[in-house]
This record gives sequence, structure tokens and C-alpha cells, in this order.
Amino acid sequence: MSISRKKYILLIIIITHIVGFLGFNSKYESVFLELTPIHLIFTFILILLYLAKKEFLLIFSVIFSLTFIIECIGVNTGLLFGQYYYGDTLGYKLFETPIIIGLNWIILIIASRGFVNRFTNNNLLQIIFSSLIMVLLDFLIEPVAIKLNFWTWENNIIPTQNYLMWFLVAFMMQWIISYKSQLLSNKLSFVLLLSQFLFFVNLVEWNF
Repeated sequence: MSISRKKYILLIIIITHIVGFLGFNSKYESVFLELTPIHLIFTFILILLYLAKKEFLLIFSVIFSLTFIIECIGVNTGLLFGQYYYGDTLGYKLFETPIIIGLNWIILIIASRGFVNRFTNNNLLQIIFSSLIMVLLDFLIEPVAIKLNFWTWENNIIPTQNYLMWFLVAFMMQWIISYKSQLLSNKLSFVLLLSQFLFFVNLVEWNF
């Protein structure tokens, strides 16, 4: 793919996040909530087009399947992340779990890993720091997710267990993607990470 086409893809990712942020802060919030699953799918398609490497198809399939299974176990037992329930915002559910939740994991994995890869070639450090970044993102996502009915926690309390499990799952997924992480794009990951960070940090309601 030409450099110019890749630039257009990055620009589209940025624009869609800006539009989403404006939409969630407008009177059309309910419309943009319904578009959330489409946005995740669209972002994932843009990632595939940008990377344009069939080697990622298998590894993305593995990550998608594993994270969906983990989420299914978590939401139906409360043993992993704590007791939580998914709302309707993320679309169709199977075993009380949104089918597209695996795409969210993939996007966050790519965003954090490609960014960290820019600063170190040590695989273990890449895995650790990218997993920590994912936990930081979850810290920002949680209050917004509750507000927008992505998911809710029992008694509206986010347990520490959730963040510990997020790190463990992220660590495992980052280890899996290590086999192809050298093919990730630093630019793509940076744009994804920055877009996610700014989107959620501006939507979160800080209560200090």
C-alpha cells in the first residue's frame, strides 16, 4: 500500500474518533451509542487495510477467540474480573457477552504494543510495558463504559481484581502477538493509542 493511502487511513481513524467524541457530547448521544459496534468493526477493518499482511489474520483470530472466551467466563462466573454485566451498547451478545468484544481487545493490543516497540527491542519489556499501558487505558475506559452502558459492575464498584486480571490477560495476549509484533506499525499504533486516550479522557467524569 502506498504511503499516501496509509496516511489517509490514519486520518480517517483520527476523524472518526473526533466525530465520536463530539457525538457523545451532543443531543445525538443515543445515535452514536448505537453506532459503537459499527465503529469498532470499521476501525478493525482500517487496521487490516493499513497493515495489509495476511500473517495477522491467524493471530488476530486466536486473540479474538481467546479474549471472547475469557470474557464469557468472566461475565458468567464473576471469578476473573469480578461481577459485571454487559449492556446493549456493544451490540449482539452470545452467552451474555458482546460478540465484538474481541475486536476491542485487538485494537488496544495493537495500539499499546506498536507504541512500546518504538522504545525497546527487548521482547519481555515490550510485553510488560504494553500490558501496563492497557491497564491504564482500562482505568480511563471504566467510568466511561459505565456511563455509556457498555457494562456495569455489581454495586457500581470496580474491584481491584479487574485491573489485575486485565494485566494478566493483556500479558498473555501481548505474548501471543509477539510472534508478529515486529510487523506492527509504530505510526498506526501511536494514532490508535492517542485517539483512544484522548477520546476516553475527555469523556470521563473526574470526581476529586
